[in-house]
Amino acid sequence: MHSQLFHTKPSVELILTCTQCLGFRDLNDHTAIPRVTMETAGAVNRFTNLLPRLLEIYIPCKFELFCRRSLNINSCITITRQLLKTVGYDLVGRECVVNGIRMQKYELMTIQAKNTRKKAIEPEHRQQPIIVSFD
Repeated sequence: MHSQLFHTKPSVELILTCTQCLGFRDLNDHTAIPRVTMETAGAVNRFTNLLPRLLEIYIPCKFELFCRRSLNINSCITITRQLLKTVGYDLVGRECVVNGIRMQKYELMTIQAKNTRKKAIEPEHRQQPIIVSFD
């Protein structure tokens, strides 16, 4: 067993296929893709074709939970996120407003870059320890 989700470690080729289903070219593609674009490009239909390959690597109960129940854009993003974490990448979502419409955009980045970005956004008072003394 490779992790709590997979029998065997997913191949890089399968991971690339999943990211391409969502609209990314490769792991170094840093474009932010809106969720709506993923839906209209037919990501769910492409993931349906990948189910036999996902069945081979997922633990059966996890396959039922993430892949079989209701395959929608949320589950496609979750599956891709789980696969990416095995190679040190993540699919990072952020909310933005375009022409007065709120939308979710997703970007591929390494886990290390994600943590660095998170630290940079964190307020200064959270980065430094707070000491309380009673004199």
